[in-house]
Amino acid sequence: MIKDNIKNAREAEGISKAELARRLHIKYSTYNGYETGHRKPPAVMLSKMAEVLSVPVDYLHHGVTKQMIKERYIYMAQTMEEKQLLSAFWKMNKTGRRRAIENVSDLAKIDDYTVQDVVDMFKGKGSLVDGYNAGNKED
Repeated sequence: MIKDNIKNAREAEGISKAELARRLHIKYSTYNGYETGHRKPPAVMLSKMAEVLSVPVDYLHHGVTKQMIKERYIYMAQTMEEKQLLSAFWKMNKTGRRRAIENVSDLAKIDDYTVQDVVDMFKGKGSLVDGYNAGNKED
């Protein structure tokens, strides 16, 4: 049930009901109603809760755990490098993940570390983009 998933996620994050209500910018009584099942949180509130509690919205709805989602992404990875990257990424906390994204973004801007045909495609120079643009020019 949603109420149990909300409570489990809150407890896993190690915060009180009052603290979560404060972070969600709602009254304690409103939050308490969600966690006890006396009130049903609207979709927007579930999204906000998921963000604050660092869980997927699916977890709050269905009890799908972070571990299940992580394993699915790793399973879907195409190469060993992708699997290693995802595995390391999931081990990081929020700050580590943000820094990893920043570092990868910075590396992707350096020509020595990029696959040029992919970069060109995103810049509108690749064969797929050129072919699309050529076929859609107005005469």
